[in-house]
Parts: sequence; structure tokens; C-alpha cells
Amino acid sequence: MGGGERDAALIVGAENYAFVAKVPGARQNAEDWQAYLTDTLKVPSDKVTLLRDNEATVEKLRKYAAKAAGEVKSGGTLWFVFIGHGAPSQDGQDGLLVGADAQQDADSLYARSLPRNELLGYLSKGNQAKTLVLVDACFSGRSFDGAPLVKGLQPLITMARTPGAMDNRTILMTAAKADQFAGPLPKSGKARPAFSYLALGALRGWAADAEGKVTASGIVDFARRALSLARDRTQTPELSAGAEGTVLGVGREASPNLARIDREGKAGAIEFKVSSLPEVPKANAPTAAGYGGVPRARMPGEIGSAEGIDFSSVDVDALEKYDAVAKFEKSDAQAEAKSAKWRELGREVKTYADLARERAAAWDDYAAEAAFSVAAEKEKGDLGPEEKQAAWLELGGKYPKYAQTAKERAREWERYAQELAAAEEARARRAEIRDKDWAKLSRLLALSVVGEADKRKFAATFVNAYGKKAQDNPYLGELLPLLPEGTLSPAEIRAAKAGAQAPKPKAAAGKGGIQWVSIPGGAFSMGQGGDAHQVTIKSFQIAKTEVTAAQYKACVEAGKCTAPDAGSSCTWGIAGKEDHPVNCVDWTQAKAFSEWVGGRLPSEAEWEYAARSAGKDRKYPWGNEDATCERAVISDGGLGCGKNSTWPACSKTRGNSEQGLCDMAGNVWEWVQDRYHSPYSGAPTDGSAWENPAGSARVIRGGSWNFDVGNARSAYRDYYVPGSRTRYLGFRPAR
Repeated sequence: MGGGERDAALIVGAENYAFVAKVPGARQNAEDWQAYLTDTLKVPSDKVTLLRDNEATVEKLRKYAAKAAGEVKSGGTLWFVFIGHGAPSQDGQDGLLVGADAQQDADSLYARSLPRNELLGYLSKGNQAKTLVLVDACFSGRSFDGAPLVKGLQPLITMARTPGAMDNRTILMTAAKADQFAGPLPKSGKARPAFSYLALGALRGWAADAEGKVTASGIVDFARRALSLARDRTQTPELSAGAEGTVLGVGREASPNLARIDREGKAGAIEFKVSSLPEVPKANAPTAAGYGGVPRARMPGEIGSAEGIDFSSVDVDALEKYDAVAKFEKSDAQAEAKSAKWRELGREVKTYADLARERAAAWDDYAAEAAFSVAAEKEKGDLGPEEKQAAWLELGGKYPKYAQTAKERAREWERYAQELAAAEEARARRAEIRDKDWAKLSRLLALSVVGEADKRKFAATFVNAYGKKAQDNPYLGELLPLLPEGTLSPAEIRAAKAGAQAPKPKAAAGKGGIQWVSIPGGAFSMGQGGDAHQVTIKSFQIAKTEVTAAQYKACVEAGKCTAPDAGSSCTWGIAGKEDHPVNCVDWTQAKAFSEWVGGRLPSEAEWEYAARSAGKDRKYPWGNEDATCERAVISDGGLGCGKNSTWPACSKTRGNSEQGLCDMAGNVWEWVQDRYHSPYSGAPTDGSAWENPAGSARVIRGGSWNFDVGNARSAYRDYYVPGSRTRYLGFRPAR
């Protein structure tokens, strides 16, 4: 299409904030805007700056806003699109574009955010014909889900008013009124900030008139109509400045059918249908080895003694070497070592070359057969398919005689691992869909205008779709009184009642229910890349799991801990999440609990040493295989492996360390004792916590349910200020 050759732009997609709540989909929306400008409008790619996540600091916002204003050419359009968090300014007269590194206190937020009016000042310096400023953030100080962004902000302000001195070339669009929050797309599985998504679609043609022209008011009106479908909130985009009839684009892309979507959402005939469910593929483990059975490892027989030696011609030096190898053969050394000794003798003493070659080959065969037996035994154990695959690959790489057989077995276990992963992904997706359907159904069942016959029909529909066993359908107990006769068999009814009446599991014996795991001391290389350094760790103990909500509750009831924050994905006080990691606790609370159970917070060095299975050179607690939802609760196929929350502690046992520690990767970040320093220069080498010089931030480790694979690495580190309480942050004690 073209037309943007004289334009310049700054696009900001701040999705993963360092300290405040995430804005799901912000990066993807920003990347889509960049693609529209460079691919469709043909804006020169070097004139379009894209800032994502931690790049969106206040310094870079200032720098690149000024840069874009300096690069736009006369007659062109200057584009500024911000997708992230907004907040009211300290004096209550302006709005803030929240920087990616703003912390969870008002002072930091004010200091690390860019005032809207300051931004408009930078943009006014260019030679553009018009400036489009689109802000997909609200200035109410609320997060993506409507929860308060940080405590201590000023009251809400009316952001529709703009300063009188504002550049008259500016067209300013905002996602919502000041007393509203900017949310995701309604009626959609897309985790996308709604306004920037809809505005971009409008530019491509969704809001075009008969001639294909898209005006400023056309964009805002289209977004308003689409967002009127949001039943969970009121969000009204606004054209805060600029002429309504200004043409901003030309497009012919067909619009989604909003009328049809609206009809589907309106009240009418009461109907409940379960969502379309993904099939769970069957995972078939490889059958027992079908390659002639496991070979029996036969140790070579003993060599005979040297008979009839001719004293006059004997080579005593050679015979001494032969004798030494013969004695070594009777030791407890490994078969490979014995083979190596015979080969060495054959090279040094030609008299024994043939014998040495035969003995070395015999020990090689024995070693190969023994290794084969080990690999075959591992198949029968509790190892995961990846570990079994690795055992066969190791065998094939080391012993050529079994290379083909090992390769075939490795392929079988690789296939099985893939099938398991696909099945788990499908089950997680089914559970996510089930929970969403339950949220809808539970609201229907509470309505007095819905007849009892309909309620019974809906309950039966849900049970038939999601299962008649409690492990498949956790809502079965609540639906029992409504189920029509014959929906469940008598045995299924008894099992459902037993499950509904079963007492909640109690915490393990011992103070706080902590299960301590001993970690042997040793030396290891801490960190990665240029930050790697040697640290020596003394033996210590650390909790097997992240502290759960139930365990923390015991400390609160004992009067030794204060209550965590509640709501907004916090696990405190939520029925059914007693066995989830406690989150929304600050560093001081984590320290108090740790001392109550007779421990302390681990040092950063201790934590990484434990996460590396006692200091081994590996990326994750389980090894070097990439983190997926088979091993860790991370953002893989959706936040929290598709559940958009924490999981019960120790749900992913395949991700345990060799010592049995659970969730050292994912679920929730974990506070440690150390103050944050970067780089490690000057760090203690004895495994103690790094407290000096004093600083405000404390280190966190392990990644969480809203972060991807990279943050789950054992060496990855981040930080929060000690008073931070987020849904992504918990802890475990050590002693």
C-alpha cells in the first residue's frame, strides 16, 4: 500500500514489567503495529523504533520519542503507540506511562514513569503534518485485571482534558476513561490488550467507510462498539484531542461481525453448552525390549600362569609389566580401566601384544554388556522417558556394537516423551476449558430466573462432558444434588460423596509442616558466562517445597507471622489453594516464617547450589533438557501452563532435583537472604549471604508461573524491593 515513506514511529509494548503486574499480549500487539507500519505503510524500518518489556524505561521513552520527532519528514505522520500500564501523576493533573522497571511503591512509580504531557512535548518538536498518539493504558492506576497497580497513588483524575498549549497537529486516543481500566479483548481466547488490537484492525479496514478511508473518530467508534460486548467491565475509548474527521489510513480488510457476536452474548433462550474440547492423545510406552533379550555380562576368565620360563632368555622387565597388569585385572577397577591397561601393555611389550589385544577385547565386551544391562534396567525404573532415551543414546555412543539397537530404543522413548507431552498439554487445556465453563455454569445455577429443570439439564451436560470421577471433575460434589437420576451409577455416586466429604489433608508433622532435605557441601561454579565464579558451600538443609498457604497459615495462627495480601491471584485465604505456594508475601514475612520454623532464608549461593542438584554443571534441577510444563509451572502454552495461576506445590515431580527438591524452577519466585548486586564482583566465596554494601533490593530466584523457560534456569537471578508482595513471589526456608 505505501504512503508512509516520510513517517517515523515509536512503538512500545511493555508486557513483562519487572515489579508490577504483567500486561499479557502487549508485546505481540506492539510487534503487529511495527509490521503494519513497515510492511503495509512502507515506513522505513530504521525510522520505526520498537521497545519491548525491559527496554521500555523512562530514559529510553524520552530518548526515542525525541529521536522519532527528529526523523519524521515534512508532510509525514509521527506515530506513537504505547501498550502497557498507566497511572495518575503525583499532583493529580497528568497521566503517567509506567516504565518497565517501576517498583511497587508510589515514589518509584512516579520517578520511573514518563508524564504524558512531557511526552507530547517531545513529539511536538518534529516537522510532521500530524501526530498520532495512541495510548492503550488507563490512568486509573489499576492493572490489566482491574487490581490496584501499587499502593499510595493519587486519586483518579479526568484524563479527557488536555493542556491548552498542546500541539494542534496531535490526535490523541486513549483506551478508557479515567475511572475505568483498559482490559483484554472480550469474548476472545486472545490474551491481547483490546484497544491497540482493535485500533490496528480499524486502520487495516475494519472501520473504513465506503471509500476505504479510516478516520480518527471511526477508529474510536469501532473500538467502542466492540468493547461494548465486555460484560465484565466498562471500557470506553476516547478521542481526547484532534479533529474527528482526520483520515489516518486506507484499508479494505473485512471487519469481524460484531452484530453476530453481540447477539450471541445477549440474553435470550437460556442455554448452556460445554466448550469444544481437545482430544487427549494416547501415549503408549515402548514395550519390553524385543531384541533378543538383555545379554548376560560374562566376566573374562582368569589368565593362566606363565609355565616353563627359560631363565636364560627371560625378559624380566617385560614379565614385571605383565604381572602388574595381571594383578590389576583382579582388582575392583572398572572394566574400561582393565581394558586400557591391557592395551597399554600391548603397545609397550610386543611379546604380549596378541594376548593383550585378546584380553582388552574381552573386557570391552564385558563393559558393553554390563552397560547394556544398566540401560535395560533403567527402562524398568521410574525415570522419565527423556532420561531413558538419554541412557540409550549414551550406550550407543560409547559402545558401537550396540549402536543400532540403542538408537532404535532411544527413538521409541523420544516418541513416547512427545506423546506424553502432547497428552499433558491436552489435559491442561481441557482443565482450563472446564474451569471456564464451570465459572459460567456456577453463575447460571445461582440465578433464580433459571428453572430447576434447566439447572438439572445443565449439570448433567457438564458432568457428561468433564467426567464422573472427582480427579477429572473437581466440581462433581457440588453438582450431585442437581444431577438427574441415572446420570451416575450407584458406585459413582458413592465415590463422589466420599470425595466431597473427604477431610482436607493436614500438614506434615513438625513445626510448620516443613520437610527438610539435606544438601551435601561442595564447591561449584556459580552464575553463568562472565559472571561465573567458584563458591564453596557447607552442608545445609532446605525445605523440599515452597512454603504453602496452609503452612504459612500455621505461623499466622501462632502469632509469629502477619497475613499476606489477598486477591488478584494471591493464594492466601482461597479455598482449594491451601497446598499451593503462599505468594503475595514480602521479604520480611518470608524471613519471619523461616525463623519461626527454626531456619532462615537461604543465601543466593546455597539456593543455586541446591537448584543445580548439589552444584552440578547443569541448566536446570533435572539436567539440561529445556524447561516445559512436564517439569515446571511456567508460561508455556499459557500462563501457569494454561491455568493462569500457581499449581499445588510439588505438582511437577519430573522437574525435581536429584535430592528431591520440588519447584526449584517455576511456580513462584523465591526470596533469598542476599541484597542484589550486579555483577558478582566481590561476592562471598564461602556460600554466605551477600549483605554489604547495603542496598534496597533483595534477590529472587527460580522463575514463576508467569515467566517463560529462560527465567527458570538455575543460574537466572532477579530482584525485588523487600516490601514487594506479588502473586508471582513466595519462598522456602533453609537451615
